[in-house]
Amino acid sequence: MIAKSKQRFGKQLILSFVFIIVAGMFPFSLYSGEQDTVVVARVKDISSLNPIESADGKDRQVFQCIFQGLVKRDGKTGKMVNDLAESIEIIDGKDILVKLRKGIRFHSGHPLTAQDIDFTVKQVLDPKSRSISKFVYKAIKEIEIVDDHTAIYRLKYPVAIWKNILELGILSKEYY
Repeated sequence: MIAKSKQRFGKQLILSFVFIIVAGMFPFSLYSGEQDTVVVARVKDISSLNPIESADGKDRQVFQCIFQGLVKRDGKTGKMVNDLAESIEIIDGKDILVKLRKGIRFHSGHPLTAQDIDFTVKQVLDPKSRSISKFVYKAIKEIEIVDDHTAIYRLKYPVAIWKNILELGILSKEYY
């Protein structure tokens, strides 16, 4: 009888820990009573407001509210859809041709250009970078800038999760 009780207690304890860990992975919003205020609880503070400097996957939730990528996940379907990119095309079975939407500006007022894509990728690939995205970006040989609104990701080899390469928020070369 005591052995079964200890066994049941052990299972309950493990389930409690699993619940706490899973619950801590997601931010919870609380209604503050103010119409224009949202309070968000997080497990810990973010390590940096620069997505390139962050080595913590939980920071990504904050970055998605601040930075836009070439693609994003649709909130309803979970599928990747174009965001800053007007169009995306795979060429030669591995390279990625990206055409940017025109008229997009950073918060600083500077226009978004293909040079910003190149700058962002170089920041991720910098040996000093702690970016958690680095492992995906290692497949990039170079970014070829065709014009201000067109870039080609030249890859070393085909990448099955190529859309993940395009999901990282683009940084302004003028600001950073």
